[in-house]
Amino acid sequence: MKNFLIVFVSSILIQVFFSLTVLAYKKIDKKTKLSMTRMHLAVIYMLNVLQTYLFYRKFHMSGIYIFLLFLLFYLLITSYIDYQTQFIYRILNYFGIFIGMLFYLFQSVYGKNNAEMSGSLIILLIYGICQWLFVKIKAFGAGDGYLFVGISFYLAALFDTGRLPDILMTHMVYCFLLFFLLHIPCLAKKNKISNNQAFSPTIAVNTVLYILIVLP
Repeated sequence: MKNFLIVFVSSILIQVFFSLTVLAYKKIDKKTKLSMTRMHLAVIYMLNVLQTYLFYRKFHMSGIYIFLLFLLFYLLITSYIDYQTQFIYRILNYFGIFIGMLFYLFQSVYGKNNAEMSGSLIILLIYGICQWLFVKIKAFGAGDGYLFVGISFYLAALFDTGRLPDILMTHMVYCFLLFFLLHIPCLAKKNKISNNQAFSPTIAVNTVLYILIVLP
């Protein structure tokens, strides 16, 4: 009963913050294409319940679980907005990066030692520069680049520093592979993949699966 209550409350909180954020952006940006139907809300809530349940089973009620709830909200709201508008509001990425950095600091105090964390900082800096270069050559949009950077702080907090370069690289490669796999029907019909295709939903799905499957 206690486990059910924690998952239920967690998913409800994410759903409430998600709905409020969408409504706020619709009110602030009058030209936005954002819409939110009952069907959308139902599907999103089912995803919330599934994700929070799987994360709770893996991490139980802990500091890591609390921070990962913020990650789920961040991935969900950026994916939804990107899917509907092909645009990610920069303030959402700033929020995600800020919470990721807090999680990283939390792990430096209660998890990893300082030597490990200082080593991972250098790796994160190099990774951030790589993301900037990818955006410059238009491999993907700036919003997706910020999203990768925000997620990198979570991955750095969760995984050992020695594995971090491989983790960041394979996470990114899997994001691209999943994106192209999902677009095989389009490629089979010899249609080009539009530059306006939302990439962040693929990043979000891959990130959740990556944490659930790859993390010991």
